[in-house]
Amino acid sequence: MSTAVRSRVFKISAAAVTAAIAIGLCLFSQDDVSASIKERRVERLNAQIENVYTDEYQQMMDTEIADERDAKERTVDSIYTKVNPYGTNTTSMYVYFTTDQASTVSYTVSAEGYPDYTANAITSDEAAAAYREAAAGDADGSGNVGGTSTASQTTTVSSNDIASTEHEFLVLGLIPKVKNTITLTITDTDGNATTRTIEQTGPKLLGEEEVRLEQAIAPDESTVTTLGNGLYAILGNDSNEQDFMYYYDANGVIRGEIPVLYYRSHRLLFDNDGIMWFSASTKHFVGMNRLGKLVKIINLGDQYILHHDYALDSDGNIVSLATDLKHSDHAVQDQVIKVDTDSGEVSLLVDFGDLFPDYKQSTDHSGIDESDPTATNRWDWIHFNTIQLMDDGSALLSARETSTMIKINDIEGTPSLDYMIGEPSVWNGMDAQPSFLTKVGDSGDTGGQHSITVQYDSSLEDGQYYIYMFDNDFGYAMTRPDFDWTMIDGISTAQSSKDENSNSQFRKYLVDENAGTYTEVQDFDVPYSPYVSSAQELSDDLNLVDIGMQGLFGVYDDDGNLKAQYKMVLSSGYIYRVYQYRLPRLLLRVRIGIDLTADANPPTADSYLLPLRSLILAANQILIKRHSLSRRSVKRDRVLVQHQYAVDGVFGPADHIRVMRGENHLLVVAEQRLGHMRGANLIQSLARLIRHNRTRLKAQRGRNSQQVPFLGVQFAGLGLGDLRQIKMREQIADARMTF
Repeated sequence: MSTAVRSRVFKISAAAVTAAIAIGLCLFSQDDVSASIKERRVERLNAQIENVYTDEYQQMMDTEIADERDAKERTVDSIYTKVNPYGTNTTSMYVYFTTDQASTVSYTVSAEGYPDYTANAITSDEAAAAYREAAAGDADGSGNVGGTSTASQTTTVSSNDIASTEHEFLVLGLIPKVKNTITLTITDTDGNATTRTIEQTGPKLLGEEEVRLEQAIAPDESTVTTLGNGLYAILGNDSNEQDFMYYYDANGVIRGEIPVLYYRSHRLLFDNDGIMWFSASTKHFVGMNRLGKLVKIINLGDQYILHHDYALDSDGNIVSLATDLKHSDHAVQDQVIKVDTDSGEVSLLVDFGDLFPDYKQSTDHSGIDESDPTATNRWDWIHFNTIQLMDDGSALLSARETSTMIKINDIEGTPSLDYMIGEPSVWNGMDAQPSFLTKVGDSGDTGGQHSITVQYDSSLEDGQYYIYMFDNDFGYAMTRPDFDWTMIDGISTAQSSKDENSNSQFRKYLVDENAGTYTEVQDFDVPYSPYVSSAQELSDDLNLVDIGMQGLFGVYDDDGNLKAQYKMVLSSGYIYRVYQYRLPRLLLRVRIGIDLTADANPPTADSYLLPLRSLILAANQILIKRHSLSRRSVKRDRVLVQHQYAVDGVFGPADHIRVMRGENHLLVVAEQRLGHMRGANLIQSLARLIRHNRTRLKAQRGRNSQQVPFLGVQFAGLGLGDLRQIKMREQIADARMTF
């Protein structure tokens, strides 16, 4: 063989070997290359979000928006828009324009293949303040503690109070990567409406979450109506990549993607200035304004990290569960700190190792720090997962490791133990053991409970209130390996959420501090989640429950019947919490154009279908307003009310009726929370209940015993939704009715 031939053979052989090696390397390293590409993408995204969470970036976007917006006059025919203006909500859109007359604005986001999303725009800081003032007045001492609200706690304001000529607001809910049509309805104070449409392709999501969640059970029309335009906030679908908070609507469609630095947000808090506070990492609290701008970015420093939960105090400061990173014994998740939201100063309120030293020392030194998984040698001896600030300056905390709820007096002053709720034997032999309230009845106690919520109700006596929660019904404590949790009736010790013999529960207690007791008043089974999860009352008969370790959240009625269920793909292990937050409602002025006085001949067949929950009758200037939790008088400027009868608890302990006597003795009746009284039965019952002289078989009479008309306002179904159809009928209450 010649030298040239040998050379060619060698080159061919070498090339073949090289190709084989290359093919082998490709086969063996393809996954590594994909992982490397993904890692770099995540690193770039992390760097992008870190930049967003700086004052410099927020100020830069402020300047950019102002320069673009103010380049020309902005009217209804030259509206300025910018998608995700401050980098804090991927599918949001900033909108700005002016009008000649003071007006209000609502918007509807439409995209082919998806249900519409409609909301009232908060177009100015003054409008936002009006909503907050109305919400504070409507609460009237009832409702949930901790930033969540029930669907029945509805805020309504007069259009005059929120109308303006300058309109600057954020549209939520663009559908990613498809054409969105945003219809703006602009209504001046005389009731004249103008519409404008904007077309915008929705941006690509930064994460890999679903645009539309799988719905094992789709909500029926009544449930969707009750849920309204409130948004489910998915708090903590924890991952090892970029972390987000998500908003989904009642149809399971994404309406917001809020990136956070890392870890998770635990709940949303709203202060008196309209700032929305949430955690963006284990070290950061941030305050976001109504336009999506981060106006406050607070770093906790190098001593403390936050975990699990936090609340706003009466001064607008944050009280948070925390871990002291410099604690010499490496105890974790056993402290409470206060963060001054003005100065950013952090101070320690209570170290529970000092409050319960004997119990702490009785436990094994073991555990992990859920908010710092790389940490070693941690001592997770109590593991708080919820804090609720109460009206008397105290705090109620949930301790997972001991399956105990603990009330602490004067949490921001000189903290001291008030009481405990749970299985007392967990604390046998400890100084705190005698503080347990007495359980009334034979219900089981909690196991590893999460998301406890204090709920005040003005129908209860002083010293009484409700506590509801997600009861994991899971008995385990890493620091108490010898304790027999099966002594608690119904509790499971299964570590897997797939255990077919285990259930968790929605559970509700009535606490009576005067008697020193607690009584179970409601419970129903839900799928099993030994860790994390949440519960929230949405209305009088609907409850939101997150089954964290199964990636499920659902809406249940009070009997535990599933009305809707959504499933989300888990990024790693669980969804920490799901709460619904509701947008404000608008009270619109309606001109009925009929005389509703005692001397008028009332129409017999007229009926009006209006997409409202509240209305003003211009004829007599009589306000009709739904106050499902209020007991106060309904009074506004130019509203003539001589007397008011609050007929509470007549049909049952959860039923409330608002009755007003207006000008010329017109009786105005607004149905509230009546699931079983409809149509003629309601009218007849009211005629019987509100009669002035209480004479048998006589309806309400005027001064001269004439027949008096009254207006019955009926709500079609339970709860409140933006498209609620209100049927109004005027009828005569007289002795001809069958009582």
